[in-house]
Amino acid sequence: MKLTIAGIFLLIIIFAAGCVASPPPATGSDNQGAAASMTIPLSQADEATAKNLDEYMTALGDAGQFSGGAVVVARGGDTILLSKGYGMANEEFSVPNTPQTVFPIASNTKQFTAAAIMKLQEQGRLNITDPVTEYIPNAPPRWKDIRIYHLMNHTSGIPNLGGYCITDSADLTLPELVKRFADLPSPSSPGGRGGMPIPIMATPR
Repeated sequence: MKLTIAGIFLLIIIFAAGCVASPPPATGSDNQGAAASMTIPLSQADEATAKNLDEYMTALGDAGQFSGGAVVVARGGDTILLSKGYGMANEEFSVPNTPQTVFPIASNTKQFTAAAIMKLQEQGRLNITDPVTEYIPNAPPRWKDIRIYHLMNHTSGIPNLGGYCITDSADLTLPELVKRFADLPSPSSPGGRGGMPIPIMATPR
């Protein structure tokens, strides 16, 4: 079963989270989302646990063992013990992390992409030995030997650098993304180790 353009997504590997530029902090912003502000009151024991967690995370940051992030600790699915930001989201503008800070998820997408592809193969809707040109419209002819498994194990020979950056503000269509990468020189032939891949997740509509 061939998939249409509506059912194909290219997931770009983001390995340069440092190129994100957050805006300057808004006046009066508060990075505290501690458990005390939750609508469900905590028991005395839970308050003690939340306090210990907060002190532990703060100590890690002060010791340079935790560069920052948003921490949410829940118990039982509906009791939030701690919801708070630590460290800076942007050192340049002194923007603190908050529970609402959006973080680049980088290569965390790879495992979910691979699992989705294997599920589709299990359902007989694709095979990882299929050439990617069967699923990507207007793919350049030189991609004809690239198989789906090449994208999954970083051996496609399609470079990542120069095609897309996390700071790109444009919402690119699939053909536009393909064109960006199709114009880049290949560091190696399929099956080689020359550059990062573009993981592809094919999902039927």
